[in-house]
Amino acid sequence: MTENTNLGDAIRTLRKARSLTRAELTEKVGISESHMNKIEAGSRKPGINTYQRIME
Repeated sequence: MTENTNLGDAIRTLRKARSLTRAELTEKVGISESHMNKIEAGSRKPGINTYQRIME
């Protein structure tokens, strides 16, 4: 990833690399699909706890 890659792009790329749908990831993380959509779009940033659950 380059330094210009935003967090949402990185999360989306990793999610797709693991063949997870947004719905599957949000169920595992415990957040709404709407919230994840905003994170991936770059309009919201996840809190540290949410970020840690996403990366797990």
